[in-house]
Amino acid sequence: MVTSPLRLSQGHLQLLAQCPPQFQRRYLEPGGALLALTDPEFSARSPNRDWGQKFHQVMQQWELGLPLDRVLDRDLQLEQSVRALLQAVPALQRPDPRRRAEHRRLLSLDSALLTVVYDLLICSETGAEILDWKTYPLPQNAAKNILNHWQTKLYLYVLAETSAYRPEDLSLTYWFVKLPRRPQSLTLRYSAALHREVREELEQLLEELQTWRRDWYEKQIPLPCRPDCETCPYRRRFFPSTPPSAD
Repeated sequence: MVTSPLRLSQGHLQLLAQCPPQFQRRYLEPGGALLALTDPEFSARSPNRDWGQKFHQVMQQWELGLPLDRVLDRDLQLEQSVRALLQAVPALQRPDPRRRAEHRRLLSLDSALLTVVYDLLICSETGAEILDWKTYPLPQNAAKNILNHWQTKLYLYVLAETSAYRPEDLSLTYWFVKLPRRPQSLTLRYSAALHREVREELEQLLEELQTWRRDWYEKQIPLPCRPDCETCPYRRRFFPSTPPSAD
């Protein structure tokens, strides 16, 4: 029986919620990235990975008070995006001891150790705000998709569970910084009701994972496909009587 706790990031939870068979292939099968279950940064960045990592590193250097000229001189697009963000958020131009860049938090829940890394966390006596840098333009109809994404859920949930703040005192702001558009933001407020909903979803998802993981290792029973995923390439394996989507 598998009893060792898993260290899970929002990227792991998002894939597990969307497609358990892909989670199995990526993390559980021999030759898969099983060790990634101990790496909170795995699959946590944007699709434009290299450029996105550079942007995050530059913003961390900025918060540490390190010079940026040498880095920005080599990448005009990076320089323009960083300058545009600093102009859009004037508070970032001033040092503030309440800000914590690349701030990591851990939360033990059931069979998992949940881990988050905040691009920037700003704490005050009355509340806390998470800022997250997205290195692509703001998508259309982004609010609903982002609200339902496990990054949003997990980041706010862990902060509420590991601090003295009430859920109502917390918010998460995504900044979309990729040019040619000007930086755009999307702010989501947390609440006690949302906190309860996320806890229920988390407990259900972790219970499923514990059962599926045990069945996989002990009986080689594959993780099941989600019934509502009509475009999943694994759907025919688990639902052979259902015709594939025409899309």
